Amino acid sequence: MKNNSTPVKKKFTLTIFCTILVAGFTITGLPSTAEAKKSRSYSSYNSSKGKKGRNKTRSIAGKKKNSARKSASYKKQREDNPSCMRATNYFLPKAEDYSCNANQKISIPLGGGSTKICPMARKESVMQGSIQVKSGDDTYLYRYTGKSEKIPSDCKTTTGAAGVCLIPYIHIAADPRYYRMGDIVEVPSLKDVEVPHPSGSGTMKHPGYFIVADTGGKIKGPNRFDFFIGTTTWSSRKNPFGPHGEKMTDASACNRSFSRVERGSQLAQNIKDEIYANIEEPPVRTYAASPQPTPLAGLSPVDGGVR
Repeated sequence: MKNNSTPVKKKFTLTIFCTILVAGFTITGLPSTAEAKKSRSYSSYNSSKGKKGRNKTRSIAGKKKNSARKSASYKKQREDNPSCMRATNYFLPKAEDYSCNANQKISIPLGGGSTKICPMARKESVMQGSIQVKSGDDTYLYRYTGKSEKIPSDCKTTTGAAGVCLIPYIHIAADPRYYRMGDIVEVPSLKDVEVPHPSGSGTMKHPGYFIVADTGGKIKGPNRFDFFIGTTTWSSRKNPFGPHGEKMTDASACNRSFSRVERGSQLAQNIKDEIYANIEEPPVRTYAASPQPTPLAGLSPVDGGVR
């Protein structure tokens, strides 16, 4: 007799195996058809949202890049523009105008010896290029380089890169790559502006011409100039080029026309003769006697431009 139990057992075993397999997929969280569609839809939405976010980020970055490019281009045009001047002014500070405690003073070399000044005075010498220091009956210049020299008896201010005694409101600093010491710079808008007379006793009408006689580490470009204003701080009301006057204190401003006359020409010599003749004339208006300035209590005058 033939045994038919084996095929039945095999079919039964296969059925049980398939049931367990399906149950296993269900237990392990295999998504249903609806869930799979929902998942694909959500994934597609996130992908689309991600692309939009990336595109927005790229757009913002692109705008910033274009803005920076335009800004750099404008800055380059402004710095190289020969038709407008970028101006600041610098002065000769005096160490005696800075006060501090005796234990705060620092020693500096002066002549053949040394003396002590306030830290803020030392800092200002770096900002302005030099500082005036008195020692006994003598007056010295302490340079930002750490060197010092005695001021000649016929010079009331300081000497510039050209080696001449700087005249306030007449001598200026310029970029030596574009200007030679002795070149003339004409600024028509400053002609007849009332400025302090070099003698210190009154005022004079400015001739509108300046002589290049100094340089500065931050004075870069064919239209960048630093105007020497003597011992008057740039923020003083007595400074006609300062914030209370012509407002020549912002190196980023470019709003004055100017022209250059190269040294050595007959025109340059005629202009220099006119400048010095103007200086030798008596002051237009004399100042009334004023009290001595009060020393700055540990504070530094605000600088009109880092040199």
